[in-house]
Amino acid sequence: MNKIRLEAITDGIFAIVMTLLVIEIKVPELHDTFSNGKLLTELEHLIPLFLSFFLSFAVLLNYWTSHNFLISTMAKNVDRNLSYVNFIFLSFVSLIPFSSHLLGSYPESGVAVAFYSTNVLIIALLIFWMREYITRSPRIENPVVESLKLDAVGKYNNKDKFYGTARIVLSVGCSVLALALSFVSTNVAIVLLLIPVLTGAIPGSLAFLLKITHLEKLAVKEDAKL
Repeated sequence: MNKIRLEAITDGIFAIVMTLLVIEIKVPELHDTFSNGKLLTELEHLIPLFLSFFLSFAVLLNYWTSHNFLISTMAKNVDRNLSYVNFIFLSFVSLIPFSSHLLGSYPESGVAVAFYSTNVLIIALLIFWMREYITRSPRIENPVVESLKLDAVGKYNNKDKFYGTARIVLSVGCSVLALALSFVSTNVAIVLLLIPVLTGAIPGSLAFLLKITHLEKLAVKEDAKL
């Protein structure tokens, strides 16, 4: 299988999906009834759609970054199985514009938030699936895994691997909690969906989160295994 073509179609689909997010936001049509006051009121009604757009754009950027690292850095080659998982992943990425528009149209609906959370959760699980397949499959050449086996100073690499796993687990965990709380508090659920995005965007935030939750001790244990 050609890795370059897989990366190309993935980048293309992400670009299209991220563009479709804003296309779903329609300009108010006032025409003969136009006034600045009416236009301002209509724009205020669009605020939830704009917020869902920015949330979804950030979510997609986060998963594009993760996918880019998996395929460009961790996998020196791809096989048929990895390609199939990748296309399943892209099918749920392509669903995000619909989920985002649903969330923006009905931000106080538990059903809308649950649907969006489920969409994000499936994407997170598929990223985890791809990562595990790349790490464990004997048919995928993985320079990162090899460096853990061969590098005499591999402690940094092993800790890096731990933080990569922590990002995926955080995405899955927050999505599960958001889904569970979607019918209790839609605002809390949306904040939970923001957490993985913020930890990916703010340098050092994941390390801080692991520190205050005392989960960083697991990274120390990983280092001790080397």
